[in-house]
Amino acid sequence: MFVFVLVTTLVVAGAAFAAVKQCNGGTCRGTSGDDKIYGSVRNESVFGGQGDDRLYGRGGEDLLKGDPGRDTVYGQEGPDRVKGGTGRDMVYGGPGDDLVRGGTHDQTNDGVRDILDCGPGVDTVYYTPGTDVLRDCEVRNPPEQ
Repeated sequence: MFVFVLVTTLVVAGAAFAAVKQCNGGTCRGTSGDDKIYGSVRNESVFGGQGDDRLYGRGGEDLLKGDPGRDTVYGQEGPDRVKGGTGRDMVYGGPGDDLVRGGTHDQTNDGVRDILDCGPGVDTVYYTPGTDVLRDCEVRNPPEQ
């Protein structure tokens, strides 16, 4: 299988501030900075790494995981598995039958941990009752024990 990854990184004084990647199938990983990683119509596994990342599935059956930081994860089209990480995350399933999961982290001052938006389709949602905010979620399950 051919995997195409385009990477653009801005480095100032030795610290990675941002990376933009285009993933075209396979597995893509972010940096220790704030990344934007875009998927394709192919199936991908995308991991944000440390930092406040934005991950976009863009079709296919994708696995998208935010990892540490305040991440925004978009499953978009296709049956996706989307997950936040440690930190307060926003997780969007998008069209398709998705598995949507919040992350693990300390509670924030306002009591909200993650915002989970499932989108159209019949979704399976793992969340923390009372602290995660759910939007447009058709099937709701408590977190795994």
